[in-house]
Amino acid sequence: MFTQTPISPRTGFQRHTNELAADPFQARFGHNLPSDLREEARGMSWRTFTETYAPTSAIRIHNIHAEPLPGFRNSYFTNITTTRNGRRITLGRDIVATGAISACSNILADLGAPLEILNFHQMEIFEATVTFIKGTFRGRTVWAMGFGPDRDNSGAAALSSAAHRLHGSNFA
Repeated sequence: MFTQTPISPRTGFQRHTNELAADPFQARFGHNLPSDLREEARGMSWRTFTETYAPTSAIRIHNIHAEPLPGFRNSYFTNITTTRNGRRITLGRDIVATGAISACSNILADLGAPLEILNFHQMEIFEATVTFIKGTFRGRTVWAMGFGPDRDNSGAAALSSAAHRLHGSNFA
């Protein structure tokens, strides 16, 4: 038997506590997780969910800025923050690519943390963007999440999380 909770301000429908426990992202933001990830995260608390899918990474790509170039390409400038031996180092990086996800993927590969994207989902949450990525490397597959003020930075955060989940801190 379901226990009813108040009406959702986003949808106008009543939700049930069992449904909220089944999807921690839906419980917090009113949006469903991708179905595979929803099954994997079923019953997690928000804290466990974020610690699992958006871990603090040894490397973080952030502050992406794009300048258009001819031929559907952009010049991307981004910061890369690494933590090594307790020291935090931030470096700038320029790269030319067709999109921010391509630029970040190439940067991660250059740093020894390649991954292939199997699934990619992005959505607007209030005044920010959240990205969910299902990535793989050498037969290992993980889901990751990243928040950012825009699509590019959200994607970079999700890719950073996916690289950390696949490679740990054994890169850079």
